[in-house]
Amino acid sequence: MTTHRLRPGCATLFDIRTFTDERGALSVVEEGVDLPFSPRRLYYLYGSNSGQVRADHAHRTERKYLIAIAGAVEIDIDDGRARRTIVLDRPDQGLLLEPVAWVVVRFRDAASVLAVLASNSYDADDYIHKYEEFRSLVGPQ
Repeated sequence: MTTHRLRPGCATLFDIRTFTDERGALSVVEEGVDLPFSPRRLYYLYGSNSGQVRADHAHRTERKYLIAIAGAVEIDIDDGRARRTIVLDRPDQGLLLEPVAWVVVRFRDAASVLAVLASNSYDADDYIHKYEEFRSLVGPQ
């Protein structure tokens, strides 16, 4: 597995193990091998128009692993000190997001599908919806 470190403690881009032969490709993400947490939830976002924004929040404790199963999505990541945009446009690449990172997802086309493996079951109290609250949690730049 090739790792591209974006910013310590915030996000890591991974090449997903992929096996290809004359029948096509199979990509796999396994807990303990590729995924550093036990997923409690899987959800996927799709049917959004080009340019549509999703997420636009942070989490207090939840870790996420994002995979663009189809199409392309832009992931804007803000750790309170720096901002970075990562484009996910290959089903053999995943993005691990750590807690307390502000994330905005932007769909590049209506055919895009973004799968998310989450470390936590849904908990409304884990979400940070106000950017000002996020900034106060991460501290001064």
